[in-house]
Amino acid sequence: MLRVVGIVIALVLFFAALIDLSRASTAKRARWFFVILIPVVGPLAWFFYGNRPNLAGGGKKRVVGPDDDPDYLWRIEKELRKRKKNKDDQ
Repeated sequence: MLRVVGIVIALVLFFAALIDLSRASTAKRARWFFVILIPVVGPLAWFFYGNRPNLAGGGKKRVVGPDDDPDYLWRIEKELRKRKKNKDDQ
């Protein structure tokens, strides 16, 4: 029974690591696929060492709508004042 539990845990770790690896970059996939094939140790190595995000890339930047951008709002306000002033001068 204990052997069956160990095999099930090893298989769950393997498939979880394999699914997670499929979402990684192509360069990582080629290197880590063979490491994941090592029972128990390979998937654990992937989760602890291979699955780290690329911190040098800076990640994705949050998209800010124009109505949330203070610089954009300031330019719009400046343009409206300019138009109003030109309209009053005429």
